[in-house]
Amino acid sequence: MELTVIDHGPGIPRDLLTAVFDRFVKAEAARSRSDGSGLGLSIARENALLHGGVLEASGGAVLRLWLPVRPDPEEDKE
Repeated sequence: MELTVIDHGPGIPRDLLTAVFDRFVKAEAARSRSDGSGLGLSIARENALLHGGVLEASGGAVLRLWLPVRPDPEEDKE
């Protein structure tokens, strides 16, 4: 299964694309005083990995989540 989210705002600066999933990283210095902690994408990527998936960021603010499709265990009972 694949889910793509595209943000049409200012996006993630290219120099941050490799670090955007690191803990406490924020895209703009002006946001450093915001309510956010910079943990959201780090937690999201870890959740994807725990489920056998991948979360990636690319150009601007395009986030792609891939999760493996597993058979429904209820189908095996029939």
